[in-house]
Parts: sequence; structure tokens; C-alpha cells
Amino acid sequence: DSLTNFINVNFRYPKSLLEDNIYGKVFVSFVIENDGTTSTHKVIRGVHPILDKEALRVAKLIKFETPGMQSGKKVRVSYCLPITVTLPE
Repeated sequence: DSLTNFINVNFRYPKSLLEDNIYGKVFVSFVIENDGTTSTHKVIRGVHPILDKEALRVAKLIKFETPGMQSGKKVRVSYCLPITVTLPE
């Protein structure tokens, strides 16, 4: 999946959290606009403020090649993205 690959390449685990072994799933919601860009980003369910901030940063980088379509017209679409964060090896 290209979205998962994009997240894996761009997500940087915060070094300040390494000693605390913090990981989990951060849920970020946003709107996919008519042109494929994203807006109105927010964390719906977080793990830790620093980790949530990084997940939000990565979500803001996402651009979809194909926007939402309804009846042949481009439409805005609300999307909730779970970002699974694991400890770096």
C-alpha cells in the first residue's frame, strides 16, 4: 500500500521517547480536498503528545493522486487514518 509506505518513509520516531518505550496507534482525521490535498487535520485518539505531533506532521504531508468522486464530480471526503507506531530497531 503506497499510503503505508509513505508513512513509513516519512515518520521519524522522536528520540526523546526512546527511553520510555512509548508506542501505539495514533488516529488522525483530515479532509481530502477536491485537488487531493488534505486539510483540517486533528488527532482523534493519541498515544503521547510528542508522538501525536509527529503523526500529525506526517499526515499533513499526504497528497492523494485521486480525490473523492461522487456522481462523476470531485468531492471533499473526510478520512480517519490510523498510524501504527512501533519502537525503532
